Amino acid sequence: MKKFLILIVLFVANNAYAGGSCGSGCTWELKPVTDKNGAPVYLEDGETQAQKLIISAKGESGTMSEYGGANNTPWWSSHESITSIEVQNGIKNIGRYAFWAYTNVTSISLPDTLTSIGNYAFQSNNLSSVVIPDSVTSIGYQSFFRNPNLTSVVIEGTPSVGGIAFRDSPAKIYCLVGHTACAGKGGTVVYYEKDKSGALKVGDDYYASSSDLVNDTKCTDGLNEACVAKALNVTVSKLLAKGKCTSQAECQTIVTADYNGEVFQVGLKSYASLDDFLIGQAIPKRIYTIEEAERVSKKTGNTFKLRYK
Repeated sequence: MKKFLILIVLFVANNAYAGGSCGSGCTWELKPVTDKNGAPVYLEDGETQAQKLIISAKGESGTMSEYGGANNTPWWSSHESITSIEVQNGIKNIGRYAFWAYTNVTSISLPDTLTSIGNYAFQSNNLSSVVIPDSVTSIGYQSFFRNPNLTSVVIEGTPSVGGIAFRDSPAKIYCLVGHTACAGKGGTVVYYEKDKSGALKVGDDYYASSSDLVNDTKCTDGLNEACVAKALNVTVSKLLAKGKCTSQAECQTIVTADYNGEVFQVGLKSYASLDDFLIGQAIPKRIYTIEEAERVSKKTGNTFKLRYK
């Protein structure tokens, strides 16, 4: 009986919940990593079970604290067992020193609600690739410094980039054409163009998404129909994640109209493009003369279906 009780106590202790607050509306949780059969995954020592760190928003949004050092973070005591980090939708920032010197971390996932990455945030990790979403407006000083296995980074937007952000990392840093802030911050800068579908073009090759680019999964036969469809679906998913649409169908309508160069309506407002919609720049309403209505509207029987030009 005594042995049975001891085993129960050990089981509970080894599976104790680890988590808590990490800022305003920001929570964290550690989850043990298992394989596809549910068996524990261990680190190289064969004794320490790998863990995944999940950062989530308590409500619609969350702001992570800025830390004075890595050992001030609430998850520091487990940093050697953490192998991956998932920052979930709703989180607005990665705090200073948040994941500094997490040498067993090989992958991170960043949400489309993220706006800033703090100084030293991912310094001295073992990341292999990173996609920085277009919602990010600033990348901090030395934020990805000294990641020796980092091979590719895609920066989707045009954020400010702090000094030596990617120094001592052998990565290709993929940046939009004209985004000069990428230069001189470490790595090898490679510029890409973005098609109206959202597909990325590097040289003569097209990629349906940033994830495809870091994985070097090219569109076959150039920008074909399948590539365009996949790229548009990625844009739909981003709009949903950002809460810009009430449903996937509404997002799909907006993205398709934008791709076809058509004016679209959301609620009572009309927009000339997706970019205008994202910044809230609706087409101003005004009264048309009959002559203007005849020129810009579609005839439907004896009436006109008015639209805004």
